[in-house]
Amino acid sequence: MCMRSGDQDSLQEIIRDTAIEILGLPFEVASSFANIATTRVTGFYLRFDNIPDSLTLKNVVFDGNRFVAEWESISSHADCPKCGKTSEKAHSRHPKNEMVQDIGINGKGLWHRISRKAYICTNEHCIQKRFLEGFPGLIEKRRSRMTAEFVNRVIDTAVNTSSRAAEKILKAQGAEISRDTIIRVILRRGAKQIEENFYGNASEVVNAGIDDINLRKGDSSTSCMVIVNLDTGKLLGIARGTTGETAEQALAMFPNLSIVSRDRGTAMASAANALGKTSVADRFHITSNMHDAIKKTLREHLPASIYIPIGESWVCISADNGNDELFVVGIPASLTEADIKQRARMAHLSAKAEIKYRNTLRVLELTLQGKHADEISGIIGIPVENVRKLRSEMRETISSVEKKIDEFIAEPNGSAKKQKSVTTSARHSSKSIVEPYRDTVVAMRKEGKSHWTIHNEICKLGFEGSHSSVDNYIIKLERENSIDAEIMEERSVTNDWFGAIPDRPERISVRIYTASTVYKRVLAKIRESRRTRVDEGDDSSSNQPNREQSKKKTVPSRLATG
Repeated sequence: MCMRSGDQDSLQEIIRDTAIEILGLPFEVASSFANIATTRVTGFYLRFDNIPDSLTLKNVVFDGNRFVAEWESISSHADCPKCGKTSEKAHSRHPKNEMVQDIGINGKGLWHRISRKAYICTNEHCIQKRFLEGFPGLIEKRRSRMTAEFVNRVIDTAVNTSSRAAEKILKAQGAEISRDTIIRVILRRGAKQIEENFYGNASEVVNAGIDDINLRKGDSSTSCMVIVNLDTGKLLGIARGTTGETAEQALAMFPNLSIVSRDRGTAMASAANALGKTSVADRFHITSNMHDAIKKTLREHLPASIYIPIGESWVCISADNGNDELFVVGIPASLTEADIKQRARMAHLSAKAEIKYRNTLRVLELTLQGKHADEISGIIGIPVENVRKLRSEMRETISSVEKKIDEFIAEPNGSAKKQKSVTTSARHSSKSIVEPYRDTVVAMRKEGKSHWTIHNEICKLGFEGSHSSVDNYIIKLERENSIDAEIMEERSVTNDWFGAIPDRPERISVRIYTASTVYKRVLAKIRESRRTRVDEGDDSSSNQPNREQSKKKTVPSRLATG
């Protein structure tokens, strides 16, 4: 069957004529059949929910993009929207046609063309002289362009996604709607709910909570007060302003209000007292104050550093009050200069990387002593910004060196292969043209200078070679004095090609936590311990010796403090 648009036959007429021609049905039977069949169009089933009895379906038209259901009013009376009096006096014989959008069907829109009747209010004292009939259940407001079901669909979609996403989803379902319309629908429904809370359900509010917010973060000009029903958890309303007068006017809307829960602000407390209501602090701020007091007490009474002996090493828990961080560090009992040099050589650190590693260990040592960044800067002699940067990268720097040491222990020759090298036929560094400037090159290399900088400096002293000669000379020095060269030399002397690998130095580990994280974990342990004691008390209430014995097992070991 081919669908036609414009002023041609409607869908119902097509079905009726087809039934008469093909099935040979009488006109009355074919008309009834077409009236039923109009609800099925190209595989879609049109469902019309919440249709009032005063409307009768006349036709369903499909124009290729949307379905249009045509309804005619057969009502004989209607209620006045102002005074509520029923009127049977029609205003005009010509009804007013209005288009109302409904939920789409499989990507196609659905609209209702409703012929509304107009009536005259017979109440002499009513300000409404004439009005259009309403259809409760189908349309929320008399002049709404959406059905109640479609409004609910719009709100549910927007609340679960966003206004922009809801626009795309609804349009894909065949709706004709914009983002601005979606926002207006939500605001209208919210205003209606708040109006019901303030006027319709105000007498049911007994316990209320009030707090201040900013509609735009950081903008005090948008400050408002939020009022919530503590018994139901529902929002009662939002009042613009955070003064005591605003709070008093908002709380006065609830005649049976008994308790007002507020924050530590005095404006809300004074408003509650002025109305004779009981003012209490909310649980959030009470708990927050309690936690702040406990944290402050812990910082005042706990030592700056707590050392826990583990074997021959120590694990130090140190609080850095400058940035509220805790360093959990695993370090050897003694870290000598020879030990640091051995670690740098086993990790095959460059001169610049070795300087950073040494400074990092020094910053770590001073941090564990409770020194701040400014103090550390004065002791080491580097800018305070560099101290903060070294401290922020401390965990990664130390972990990287430990990883390189592990790689060296696993494959001693593997790290050497990754470094720059010179040909095997190259002469010893002592035969190089750069050898007369050895002291300058070594000193500048220890400072982390590049071969370009070193070349420019020794050229001032009379060097006439290229920067490549300096680069090769530096590579020779590092290779000839590397730990790999020492191992190879020792192996050649002892003829032991499987030994002479130095032992793995004791590991250094750094973990950094904020004081808040540690405090939360302490609270979690306390809750866990409390539940354990409660469970043990319930299970062994009749067996006192076993309970005492279990308590002894849960006593934590004493920590050494200093």
